[in-house]
Amino acid sequence: MKIQTPSPKRLFFAGAFAGLMLATASANNLQVGNVRLMNHDAFAKTIDVVFNLQWDNAWRGTYDGVESWDAAWVFVRFKAPGATEWAHAWIDPNSAANSAAAGTVDIGTTAVAGTPRGMGAFVYSAAARAGGVVYPNTRLRWNYGAQGLDFNGGGDIEVSVHALEMVFVADGAFWAGNTNGVLNNSFRDAADPTLPVRIASEDALTLYYGTNTPTTSYAIPAGSPRGLGDSTA
Repeated sequence: MKIQTPSPKRLFFAGAFAGLMLATASANNLQVGNVRLMNHDAFAKTIDVVFNLQWDNAWRGTYDGVESWDAAWVFVRFKAPGATEWAHAWIDPNSAANSAAAGTVDIGTTAVAGTPRGMGAFVYSAAARAGGVVYPNTRLRWNYGAQGLDFNGGGDIEVSVHALEMVFVADGAFWAGNTNGVLNNSFRDAADPTLPVRIASEDALTLYYGTNTPTTSYAIPAGSPRGLGDSTA
């Protein structure tokens, strides 16, 4: 296998796997690097997309009795030989086919022609923590055969791995605003600009924000969606 470092990543198939060109991308301290393809199964028409994933200030914990965490939403894009458009790589939804050392990998699926297809993965800490995380050799299995692709005839394909920072917010009541002092555009408690506001129902609500005097506010009518899910507290 020949590895080089220009961008974009480019994968060459000629019967068996032949080579891969790689690059590293980063955004908001979230970094993807050392991308490579491994474990090509020409019979099953799958291949593992392997990469290093890391970011700063990761967290997982229980707040107000509800557990929540941050995560990276990771997905793979490809451009088939002769194609002009990029497409999502379908990731195997079987949890055993995907992994991140000391992390949890949850595959997000979308129904395509009535069949769930893995469009990406949420990667996050498997245990409570606060601080940076590094997940070397994170693995997502690309089921390219399910997409009608067959690389045994040769040609080349461009492959790109992307990651976005996400936060899991559980159903139920939550806090909105800043908890570390006054911010100009932060939601705030009506009486104390240094405290956040608790969203606990879909009743009518006057929402305050910022440090302006007099206080800036606007009314939210009853029944408007608040993102509480099926439960309130």
